[in-house]
Amino acid sequence: MLFRSQNSFLDLDKGGVKGVKILGGEPTLLEWLPDLIAFAKEKTDLKVAVLSNCRFSETMKGRLIDACLGAFFASYDFITPEAKDRGMQEKAKLAMKTLMDFKEAGVLVLGVNVVIAPHNIAHIPTIVKEMHEKGIWVNVCPIIYGPGNFVIRTTMTEGM
Repeated sequence: MLFRSQNSFLDLDKGGVKGVKILGGEPTLLEWLPDLIAFAKEKTDLKVAVLSNCRFSETMKGRLIDACLGAFFASYDFITPEAKDRGMQEKAKLAMKTLMDFKEAGVLVLGVNVVIAPHNIAHIPTIVKEMHEKGIWVNVCPIIYGPGNFVIRTTMTEGM
């Protein structure tokens, strides 16, 4: 799989692609992920970003840093006390710690992906403000229920 991914990166580079964000499932479960990132750094002009749930080992974190990861994005959906029941507080703390570790290691671009859903929509402005204050990018991702029914549209436009 590593070899195929390396060939794909070479093809993307030849085609003029400037950056790749590796996500979906949990990319850090792939033991060879740091090798692919190092390959991209050494053999292409691609900038590589990873999106993760941050539930990976310190060893994997070190390998990603050593591979010269260009950007890191953490899943981050909740920051409020009521999130504790869902395990989201621990997830948020882990994401923030991981982001700060990558920042300290010199990873230049840091961000969070926030999925907008009914249980967190009221907290999105707070998340965005807190991340902005830390110099962290925010990708806001609406969940779609059926054709065109975006949660953000149906929730935020009420009363407007």
